[in-house]
Amino acid sequence: MKTVVYTVIFLFISFLSLPTVVGLLDKDDIDLSVVYNLSEEEEVHKVFNLKDAIKTSKQIFSIGFQMPTSKKIVSENHIQYDSILEEIFSPPPDLL
Repeated sequence: MKTVVYTVIFLFISFLSLPTVVGLLDKDDIDLSVVYNLSEEEEVHKVFNLKDAIKTSKQIFSIGFQMPTSKKIVSENHIQYDSILEEIFSPPPDLL
């Protein structure tokens, strides 16, 4: 198990230090943008249209909201439940 952890830590640290090491070894010929762009492969760059965003936001927030109505508290339901605090008693801690 320790070897797996050490291997994962080594790979993580080597991935983080790769651009610095490559940049120090050869400053002229290496294109480091490939390393930085690996994480952005899944992102789709599309044009943002403000009018469409406003239309969709109006559709999302057009859900009706109803204020809750006030109801009487029935005392029968309140009496059915006993207070648990009376059953649980823990004395205060002993002072030194």
